[in-house]
Amino acid sequence: MTIKVILISLGIFISNILTAQSLYLSNQEYKFVDVYMTFKKLNYDTSPLMDSLMQVHDIKQEDYQHILMSRIKGHKVPLNKSNTAFIADLEKYEKMLALKKMVRLKQLCKTADLSFEVYETMLKKYKSDIQYQRSLKPYFDHYINSQR
Repeated sequence: MTIKVILISLGIFISNILTAQSLYLSNQEYKFVDVYMTFKKLNYDTSPLMDSLMQVHDIKQEDYQHILMSRIKGHKVPLNKSNTAFIADLEKYEKMLALKKMVRLKQLCKTADLSFEVYETMLKKYKSDIQYQRSLKPYFDHYINSQR
């Protein structure tokens, strides 16, 4: 009889651990969705800076588009001194913006009490695993409905 009681107690204990783990994972998913959606909503409008960079370096819109398309396609385009300086400033700005976004994302993770490493792992899985995306649908629905 005591073995039966011990086995039942052990079963209840394991069940409680699994339930707690499930709640923890569920909580992690809510936090992930909250950070993901909040970060996605942030707007980093680069238009004013681009306009001012183009003015400072005397770059016309057509020249900018040509330079941009060449960079995207990986073609080398002969550049004058002004274009070279423009690209250097543009690359500095892109690095600064990427750093600013990273800092903001880490702040959001900290506020949500979700480690940045866990967020990155979940994001990688979210982007690559359709089943995981589907499993998060209720969390996204909850987030969207709570924003109304």
